[in-house]
Amino acid sequence: MKKIYSFIIMALMLCVGFASCSHEEDDLFGESAAQRLNKSVDKYQNLLTSSENGWVMEFLPSDGSYGGYIYTAKFGDEDVTMACDFSLYSTTEEWPAGTELSSKYSVKAEQGVILTFDTYNLLLHYFSEPRGSSDVDGYESDYEFTFLKTSENQDTIYLRGKKYENILKMYKLKDTDSKSFIEETVEMGENLSKVNYQFLKVGDKEYPVEIDGKTFYINDIDSADLEIEKPMFYTPDGFHLYEPISVGGKTFQYFKYDDATGNLVADDNQSSIDLPSATEQFLNPKGNWNFDGDDMCDGLKALYDNLPNFSSSYDFSGAYIGKSTTSFDLGKGYDMVIGINWSFEIFGYQFNSSANYGVELNYDEAAGTIGIKGLGEGSGFSTATKKKVAAPFVNYILDNAPYKATFNEGKIKTQVKLVSANDPSVWFTLKL
Repeated sequence: MKKIYSFIIMALMLCVGFASCSHEEDDLFGESAAQRLNKSVDKYQNLLTSSENGWVMEFLPSDGSYGGYIYTAKFGDEDVTMACDFSLYSTTEEWPAGTELSSKYSVKAEQGVILTFDTYNLLLHYFSEPRGSSDVDGYESDYEFTFLKTSENQDTIYLRGKKYENILKMYKLKDTDSKSFIEETVEMGENLSKVNYQFLKVGDKEYPVEIDGKTFYINDIDSADLEIEKPMFYTPDGFHLYEPISVGGKTFQYFKYDDATGNLVADDNQSSIDLPSATEQFLNPKGNWNFDGDDMCDGLKALYDNLPNFSSSYDFSGAYIGKSTTSFDLGKGYDMVIGINWSFEIFGYQFNSSANYGVELNYDEAAGTIGIKGLGEGSGFSTATKKKVAAPFVNYILDNAPYKATFNEGKIKTQVKLVSANDPSVWFTLKL
């Protein structure tokens, strides 16, 4: 009996102790956990609506293999209007970069404070909606985010995806509007994507780099040629990485485009990714140099206008000088080709056909001319009907080489006029 009374007394003492601790906790914080959470909800709600021009969102889908995307978001009390730096298409509609779409959002309390985009917004939910019955996760991206922290001046908010845990950084859009910000971001991305940047220079070392879409690659030559791959975001100023990298004893994340040089200057204002010369940009292009059918001499124009006559079933798609991707051409050592393309569509399916001729481009620095040397017939060229229209066009270009080059103004070269050094009446214009 005494043991029973002892247990009862101990239980009562524990209950009093817990009650006392709970009271002390309330006194310590001045309010309950629920009250504090509700205050945080109000804080973040007010912060989202406080920016006159809205916010810039750095959104990373999935594991980052698709790169990083820039959004703008203007929050009202219940609605959010968003735009982004990429275009979307369907069979009947298109939404060019910068298109604004509105939907509902909310800030609510769960285990923490959550920002959730409640109703469907194509621009954001595109990355999280199912891609079909066999791909229910889509691009495996979040549309609900937990607030983590804000900067001291309340101009930057850091959130984390609720499911896939990618960090979402938001900062106030200042001194411009959404339309201008997205347009300048898209323009910067398009320009930088056209240049085959080669090296990040750190001190007296050069680290090979590649910018492919919205992904940045660098070979750390100090670590057994270890390749580092990071998703990146374009902005009106240049680009930056989702997270920093360390090479050459320095850490980098932001690269600013220098209008005066065309170089991409890194965080330390000393290291840089230098812009190749105009000639190097032409000889080693990121994309294809496309023939402008409306800007060439009469002799070449007549041959160009004959290229559609390959077949009455196919539509002429254009001609270019650029890198081949076919195994046939690469197997014969034809890295560069003069390519001619045709296509036709039936029942919604498009079929392509091409005729490639291997070429070698070179620059004679002493003469200041660009040579185009024929190497041989490439993929699809030997087909009799294609060869009949393609060979005269290709031979005209090869027979009148080398050429003097005049590039567009600006550091990044997207257009060049080639004039025959032997016969100035022969000329044509190429565009990236």
